[in-house]
Amino acid sequence: MRSGFLGLKSESDRLLRLDSLRFLAAVMVVVYHFRNQWTFASGPGWKMTQFGNMTFAVDLFFIISGIVITFVYEDRLDYRSFLKRRFARLAPLHYATFLFYFLAGFLALRAGYDFWELWKYRPECALPHLLFLNAHGLCDSHSFNHVSWSIGAEMTVYLLFPLLLRLMGVHRALPGLVALGCIMVLGMAEPWLPGDLPWHRLSHDLGIVRAIPAFLFGMSLWAYRRELGRLPFADAFLVGLMLSFAGAVLTEAGRGTMVALTYAIAAVALAADQGGKKRSLPTLIAPLGMLTYGIYMLHPLVRTVGFPVLTASGLDGNAAIAICGLLVLPLAYMSYFWFENPARRWLSHIRLRPTPVTA
Repeated sequence: MRSGFLGLKSESDRLLRLDSLRFLAAVMVVVYHFRNQWTFASGPGWKMTQFGNMTFAVDLFFIISGIVITFVYEDRLDYRSFLKRRFARLAPLHYATFLFYFLAGFLALRAGYDFWELWKYRPECALPHLLFLNAHGLCDSHSFNHVSWSIGAEMTVYLLFPLLLRLMGVHRALPGLVALGCIMVLGMAEPWLPGDLPWHRLSHDLGIVRAIPAFLFGMSLWAYRRELGRLPFADAFLVGLMLSFAGAVLTEAGRGTMVALTYAIAAVALAADQGGKKRSLPTLIAPLGMLTYGIYMLHPLVRTVGFPVLTASGLDGNAAIAICGLLVLPLAYMSYFWFENPARRWLSHIRLRPTPVTA
């Protein structure tokens, strides 16, 4: 029996802890992006720097994606069907949020309205968004639904998935070793990366290089799932790592610590899923993992629309951003049932070529 509530059910009982992690990672991304609207007694400088390490939640997404995609398609990959299904899952909300920002920017310019996030309206960046190339350094700034860069990175990894499977076929440790090598190379290449950014902060400006090593590491984790399943007290270990991650975020720990914690959390979560009880503390929120995509893609729109409207009505900025945060979950819930799932089913049943007519 799959875990579920409010009509939400995890797609498999085998990865409940990873589903919980997906939801928590989405919440971290929301907190990270909403933090700039918070004000505290310590002043605005605090809000701009604190929680910066929450960006590693996106790397956790990529690792989990590597695990889940390998779990589902390792032994039965029909490449055309695989790409069709992944497109059907990601494209509808990606294009819908892109259209929102495109139209909002266009109408604001026509009306002469100083749209508070008008900087996201960058017509020259429209084509990379439409082609899922918005994580490849083709646009010089964030644009439209800026978080969708990771969706572009995901789609590129999906295109490469058959090659990555061949890599794993040579030896199951090879994707993980390549991931480690990629991280070391990225660390050495930082002086030449776009915008002089550390590699773990790349997004629209070459975020694909973040996605590939994390996805590869997830593939190797799945390949070693049986060995990981023998880890004792994995659930307790997982809770400890998550608390350590929270402490590292609050204390602004160094990148090496954050990378180690992020990758270890994914590994121990898989270990607990393989060898632990189906129902435990880390699995209680697993069904909410189904809302992860909606939370991730819709929270920028909630902030774009909700925050100026609420503050214009006289609400304090902290109260306004808190209300925006509370609105994200129900909106993601409605999006999942009323838009994402119907659109996915419709696209999944479209034939890519006509059925031959036989006499």
